[in-house]
Amino acid sequence: SSVGPNQRQIFLSQPFGSLIPSKMYILMVSQSACIGDVNKNGLYFDNFKLDDLKITANGLSVMEFELNFPNKYTSLYTRIIDSMNSDRHLISHSKFGSGMTIITADCKDSENNSFMQIEKHGHLEIHARFSEPLPEPINVIIIGVTSGSIEVDYDRRVSTHYNF
Repeated sequence: SSVGPNQRQIFLSQPFGSLIPSKMYILMVSQSACIGDVNKNGLYFDNFKLDDLKITANGLSVMEFELNFPNKYTSLYTRIIDSMNSDRHLISHSKFGSGMTIITADCKDSENNSFMQIEKHGHLEIHARFSEPLPEPINVIIIGVTSGSIEVDYDRRVSTHYNF
């Protein structure tokens, strides 16, 4: 999704249709870097002075943080490192605050902590607010991690269900 200059808010409703993925990665990058500006790195994900972030699924809060980049982001950083499920990551606290901001939201069902969870369907919304108007257009890239399901019925017919 693209966000124009001088905007202070982003509202994305149902970025994956009615699918709610088990995990999402939210990346923000300068639009000029995406289209090949030789003076900018197209893989430099920035926070653009993100001030508030709220993700809801079916009306329930998945993630809600009041932030103040580059000063107050430790709680979001801790949550993201935990949701990456990896002992090895390359994002240090200082790099996360000055750029290299990859936001990870874990939408798994907390009652069923299994490896493969069937996707939920419903209404997913992402709200973001910045402390200052954006100086230039940005691209918001949202990657949803999903897994399909396989159904074997009584007659031994196998059906696959993949939701993209």
